[in-house]
Amino acid sequence: TANPSSPDEYRACASSPCHEASTCVDLPGTTFACMCSPNFTGVFCEIEISEKFTTPAFHGRSYARLKPLKAYYKLSVEIEFKSYTEDGILLYNQQKADGLGDYVSLAIVKGFVEFRYDLGSGPAVIRSLEKIQTGKFHKAVIKRYHRDGMLKVDDGEDMGGQASGHSKALDLQEDTFIGYIPTNYTRIYENIGTNKGLQGCIRKLKLGRQEVGLNSHQHDWVLKTEGIYDCSQHACTTSPCQNKGRCFEMGDLFTCACAPHYQGEVCEKTDDPCASNPCHSRSKCTPYLGSFVCDCLPGTFGKNCEIEYKEVGIVTPEFNGSSYIQFPRLEGIKKTFSVEVSFMPKAPNGLIFYSGQMKNGKGDFISLNLARGHLQFRFNLGSGIANITSRESLTLNKWHWVRVYREGREGILQVDNASIVRGYSGTPLTELNLQTPFFIGSLSNWKQIHRLSGATKGFKGAIQRVILNGHLLPISNSLPNCNLRTSFNSTGCGVNIGYYDGLPCSVSKNPCQNNGVCIPDLEDFTCKCPSNFKGKYCEMVDEDNLALKFNGLTFLQYRNRGYRRRKPERGNRYELRIRTFVPDGLLLWRSKNRNMAEDYLSVAIVDGYPEFSFNLGLRNTFWAIRSKIRVDDGEWHTIQVRRRKRVGFISVDGHPSIKGIARTGAISLRTNSKLWIGGAAVLPPNLPSAYYKGFDGCIKQILVNAKPLDLLANNDLSKIHFCHDNEI
Repeated sequence: TANPSSPDEYRACASSPCHEASTCVDLPGTTFACMCSPNFTGVFCEIEISEKFTTPAFHGRSYARLKPLKAYYKLSVEIEFKSYTEDGILLYNQQKADGLGDYVSLAIVKGFVEFRYDLGSGPAVIRSLEKIQTGKFHKAVIKRYHRDGMLKVDDGEDMGGQASGHSKALDLQEDTFIGYIPTNYTRIYENIGTNKGLQGCIRKLKLGRQEVGLNSHQHDWVLKTEGIYDCSQHACTTSPCQNKGRCFEMGDLFTCACAPHYQGEVCEKTDDPCASNPCHSRSKCTPYLGSFVCDCLPGTFGKNCEIEYKEVGIVTPEFNGSSYIQFPRLEGIKKTFSVEVSFMPKAPNGLIFYSGQMKNGKGDFISLNLARGHLQFRFNLGSGIANITSRESLTLNKWHWVRVYREGREGILQVDNASIVRGYSGTPLTELNLQTPFFIGSLSNWKQIHRLSGATKGFKGAIQRVILNGHLLPISNSLPNCNLRTSFNSTGCGVNIGYYDGLPCSVSKNPCQNNGVCIPDLEDFTCKCPSNFKGKYCEMVDEDNLALKFNGLTFLQYRNRGYRRRKPERGNRYELRIRTFVPDGLLLWRSKNRNMAEDYLSVAIVDGYPEFSFNLGLRNTFWAIRSKIRVDDGEWHTIQVRRRKRVGFISVDGHPSIKGIARTGAISLRTNSKLWIGGAAVLPPNLPSAYYKGFDGCIKQILVNAKPLDLLANNDLSKIHFCHDNEI
């Protein structure tokens, strides 16, 4: 039952009611409001606004998202455009979301029009002879047949080029973008040659023989538009400056005056990314590399700690007969495919997966179905179905494994460790043509299922994993609701999906300790442990990968290795392996008392740079040796400091040491035996302000005079916390 004292139990936004292009805001009384993006309206922001304009204009972050280009062996594009700058993206389409694989690009790069394409063995780059005239309309035509490409700008001569390698096919699977690509993958901009969006207008776009209007919903090709306006207007009329920035006209261009704490061309970057409280469930937000990191509380995860283990996550989805998961149509399965499923049936009849050729239930299809306890693998290539049925019936409420495989007309079915069952579809057809989405568990509309599939009911039970052609489908991830999505890309969606809370990976009783992730494998499981734990249940500390977590208030005290009472030290060596995103903090401190004019030794990070400071008792003012290498980038760094009499050295990551010499006089350090790590409870006055801030980050290893320091020794273990793989 819900705990009335816990407000998170009643968060209306936990069910993600708003459309994906919007933000859900919790209101009192367990209600919510959807904050729509500019192109959407409606209670759930589910209605896309169709704007009309004569000639589409782009302000640098405007774009139109279209369906993938049909350009397997040949491509023809005609575009009439004008640009106010010498860099701008016109068209881009790719095979994979991260920019790897095949792609095609048309852009203005340093004033020239460039046509680029890659068939998998390296790009072809075809460039216009002349620069464009900014503010004037130009016409560009690109054509490609197999490896050969052509670019023609205005009345100029045809420029040719050829892709390297032997492949003749351009495999484009992602959506096409016109004007700009909203992405965090820098490789995409490297493919294009610029990261600048078009600032200008496009009055004609012709793909193949079809002229495409870029008004939303005007053409079947157009899936979405963002920030597009009419060419007769100025960009400032569309308020391109984000986060309450003010737009000022500069001829045909514009500039943004950003509100406090924001910066960037359109004020899209913030120096305080935590200002909007993006972390859910009272989790701590910490700025990191222009973005933020959420320190999730136990039981939650996700970029914003928005996902609760009891709802979704690395858990097993459960199906109730009407539940289903939907993925985009399958690719690369015409000649052959294989599917492996680990599942627990709770009813003797039910559909495990299905995909067909037509939405009216006719044509080719594949299906895996439970019928009176037996598994049936059926497929149709257009000339008669194959019906392959398991010999033995399955035990309900028990985990099973099945593999189905098809090559040409032949299909095989193997359940658990039983022998393989074979079957064949009718002659003569040997290729499979599927156009509908790939459904798991049930269908969105049962009228579209083939009458010969044998399935009449949805699946009841749990499914651990589905592996399609060797790739694990993300059925255990947080999937959006299919009813609130308007289009699909590489990710799926779900409807009425529950989450199985039983063996081997019970959500309520996770067998993996110390935030380990339980990965089920039929009736067994494997624990994926954080880097500092090991063992079947992540129950043992892995001292080789031990990383202590410091939050700015964690001050740990150790006995200094090599310290001898009443005997001064002529030399010291320390090595620390650290990771942080915070530019200031005290790492190591030793002193004799609270007087800065007396002996001390310290290592700190100041303005992102580590520095080494010591006083042998004869200095009244502070001095330090500072490295020239920043360490506040969230990566692991090794800081080495050493002192020999009055000479000190500091080195980062093996780079050449920086040398400093203390004032003449004493040559030995006289301190007490206490070694403070992460900060110190008591410090002398008149130190730099950064020294009074505790270290915030992770420390993996400390060497004192080349010998490792036991990081768990001589401290209250309740004060010690560990860094996990995704923590900084």
